[in-house]
Amino acid sequence: RSADAFAAVRARALYRAGLLQSFSDWLRQRGKSDKAVAQSLFTLFAASADLVLGRNDAACEAVRDLSGSASALPDGLKGSAIMISGYCAAADGNTAASGLSAELAREAGISNTPGLAALDALAAGRKPARPKSADRLTLVDYRILQAANARPRLGEVGKLKPALLVAIARDQKAEPIIRQLAAEAAFDVNAINSVLVAQIYRDSAAASEAASQQQEAAIERARSFTSAQTTRNANDKLRHVSDFLKAAAKGQYYDSSLRLASVLLEEIEPGPDIQHFADAAILLALTANDPKIARAWADTATDRGRRGASSNWFGLIDIAGGGDMPTGSGIRNYAEPA
Repeated sequence: RSADAFAAVRARALYRAGLLQSFSDWLRQRGKSDKAVAQSLFTLFAASADLVLGRNDAACEAVRDLSGSASALPDGLKGSAIMISGYCAAADGNTAASGLSAELAREAGISNTPGLAALDALAAGRKPARPKSADRLTLVDYRILQAANARPRLGEVGKLKPALLVAIARDQKAEPIIRQLAAEAAFDVNAINSVLVAQIYRDSAAASEAASQQQEAAIERARSFTSAQTTRNANDKLRHVSDFLKAAAKGQYYDSSLRLASVLLEEIEPGPDIQHFADAAILLALTANDPKIARAWADTATDRGRRGASSNWFGLIDIAGGGDMPTGSGIRNYAEPA
């Protein structure tokens, strides 16, 4: 296979995994291909990444650059490029171009999507109806509906694709609770980092609208995490971490919630007055692949004569590499951009 073919496989894998920042950075670094088909494909990938990351003007510019070579795209991707053009028309308020994009998309094989219906409505001078479910919703559909101020009603976001989850999490005008649910699902598949999740938790914790049972549980997670992050007292911080984990146990992403909670351990110095939390802290540190912090908690507990469950962790900590981890590994990795 050629270098372009391998690059296309890598690009598709990064996009499908939702690793859009890595994807976008890599596209910029690799430069242009001298083959029309490959370059058209990478331009479309770049436009899609920009849409996810909220760089909508850059996405539209990329699609305009693609207009002269769109015929080089594989049949299945021509429709995607046309739908992005339709989004750009909708964002500009160009109803005629919206209608034309809908017609061209149908000719390219797109049918019965929420975005296509929205373009038809805009062309006819109507406000698009909000889809009642997220079934078949794509990233471009979401952006078109967003541009038309007709965001879909989203309930269960866990079934959405990673790229769309990232886009919803980054949509600051979406409902705070929906952003949070999307962010938790995206973090669960490593598509976003803990810094963004923490920011979304703060926004969600401030939400005061009436909430469903699922949303109430989400608000509880957001408030306890935000309280743990903002309080300076170690005992209070640990109490809020415990509340966050109890709330997370009611949700769908408990394992990734452990990784989120582990970020908070960086701000806590193990000591005799909080050694009752040692076992939970060790578990969180090991979950975050930071055996050094796990050993610090275990050492503190055993040095103070608490030879309970904490002392039983040493074998596992040694297996995980406690004491031999390079600087900058473990918990700190979760604060780095995806």
